[in-house]
Amino acid sequence: MKKFILPALLLLLGSAGLRAADFWEKKDYKQWMPKDVHKMLTKSPWAQNVSLDPMRMRRGGFENIEGGPTEDPSARRGDPDQSRSGGGGDVGFGSGGASGREPGGGSVGSGGGPGPPSGGPGFSGAGLGGRRPAARRGPPPINVTVRWASALPVKQAIIRARYRGDFEESEQDKQLLNMKDEQYVVLLSGLPSRMARGLQRNTERIKQMTVLHRKKKEPIAAASVEVLPRDQFVEIFMFFPRDDGITLEDKDVELRTQVGPFKIKRKFRLKKMVYNDKLEL
Repeated sequence: MKKFILPALLLLLGSAGLRAADFWEKKDYKQWMPKDVHKMLTKSPWAQNVSLDPMRMRRGGFENIEGGPTEDPSARRGDPDQSRSGGGGDVGFGSGGASGREPGGGSVGSGGGPGPPSGGPGFSGAGLGGRRPAARRGPPPINVTVRWASALPVKQAIIRARYRGDFEESEQDKQLLNMKDEQYVVLLSGLPSRMARGLQRNTERIKQMTVLHRKKKEPIAAASVEVLPRDQFVEIFMFFPRDDGITLEDKDVELRTQVGPFKIKRKFRLKKMVYNDKLEL
């Protein structure tokens, strides 16, 4: 009898270590809760948060990207990529929705909004009689979100955020969901509104600096870039051709771009971006 109990126990213990299904695998999107929508739009396989150092706007001379690269002394010293993980904005049902012609845009889940002050504690005195540690002061980081706006689950999250409780899809919703996207659309959302004018003047340069990178394959260069100012932040839509389609065999795809003084790189794991048994980008 014992020889049958042991294998069964091992099987039970092994199954407990299996990955729990994510909410988008367990529930229809109409049943997603506000926290689910927020996660899909800001911290999911299709969305990542990036925290940018605002001091680079002062040092780098944002307007200098017009007609040439930014004059950033730290960049000439070979600074590493300035982006790091950060936080996103809040999303709730009935908070508005996508507007304009973009496939996954809108003010929902923008990833904007200030985060905690940058820096850490430091000592303002020396010796045994020094003062208590004083917090370093400075502008808060700029929190933005990189999101695959053309991916079906992202579109569903945008639609879900427009409604409270049960709902029926409108004709506009159905058109958005059934749209056959001829391009990959990646959204960078949450940049401060004061950057809007400079960004709009430099869409061509942003396009030149933007690619989707894959190992052992030619990068996919951006076909176009659109800058859309919102009330308190700016959204940048980056469009890429699907001619040389991204597949699961590529394993990873990395967005590489430069927006003003900010160099941004974000890698996405393709096997995690499978939705309803299909790679969704």
